Amino acid sequence: MQYDVSVDPATGWGHVRVSGEVRLEEFPDALAAMWSDPAYAGTQCAVWDFSAAQSGWHLPEVVNITTYIAAAKSGRGPTTIAIVASRDLEFGIGRMFAAFADKCGYTINVVRTPEAAHAWLAGQPRT
Repeated sequence: MQYDVSVDPATGWGHVRVSGEVRLEEFPDALAAMWSDPAYAGTQCAVWDFSAAQSGWHLPEVVNITTYIAAAKSGRGPTTIAIVASRDLEFGIGRMFAAFADKCGYTINVVRTPEAAHAWLAGQPRT
């Protein structure tokens, strides 16, 4: 799994672009790296773009990662997240993750395109 983290200066939103195979054992380290990035950790909203990624996660893996996030996040990073998943499998995994969003303290929407992600984030209330 490869990922790139940036913050859009115009919106202040975090952007995470993920590519390659997303394996459960790598994901906690990637999250910890994002949360420790001061620029990303200071954002309220983010786009997690998995359109160039592949995953074969099942429900137990989704439960494991949400349990990890709930325990480790500790107020770091954005809480309103649009997940971009253009492929059906990743879209379904994203929807499973979104079903557990309240356990992580997240508000999540899963969409097919970056444009849809930006439109959804633009309509979300700011705290």
